[in-house]
Amino acid sequence: YTKGLKGVINSDFEYDKLEFLYTQPILIGSFGKSLMTVEAGKTFQGVPLSLMSALPGNESYGQVYGTFSQLDYYEFVTDEYVTMNWEHHLNGWILNKVPLIKKLKLREVGFLRAAYGDISEKSKAINHSTIEYFAPNQQIYYEYGFGIENIGFGNIRPIRVDFNWRGNYNNLPDVRKFGITIGLDWNF
Repeated sequence: YTKGLKGVINSDFEYDKLEFLYTQPILIGSFGKSLMTVEAGKTFQGVPLSLMSALPGNESYGQVYGTFSQLDYYEFVTDEYVTMNWEHHLNGWILNKVPLIKKLKLREVGFLRAAYGDISEKSKAINHSTIEYFAPNQQIYYEYGFGIENIGFGNIRPIRVDFNWRGNYNNLPDVRKFGITIGLDWNF
């Protein structure tokens, strides 16, 4: 919960913001494990663009859990939103069945990320400008992909490479429909 107080330290806005985050691992026997994260938030009064919630875009080639790899920073802004991040780690269930690749000890992962949000009329009224900003309120924004993890040498295998596709909102200007991200994942 965040409370904005008008007049405190020259603040111009009074608002109440409520946010919720829940992460749940789900073990599925020999098929690996899933990691599900749901986040939701709402700002109850009209606020300017800088106080709204931007869906977390990631313009880099690095991986950051909980961000959308094909979104730019501030591509979607909202004052009420719900996001979902689902990853399923197959732990080599597919790649361990291919004879030559089995020796590499690679593991596969699949993922789906989705978001829905809107901007209230109060916030729209405060933010009249020539800058156009959007919320994913026409349909749920989603991106999906797969990755290869457990890349490395010997017993040190922290590297993961993901291949990401943008599912919709492809008609917006300068969108990235496909991307590759690289990350380090130290799991023991």
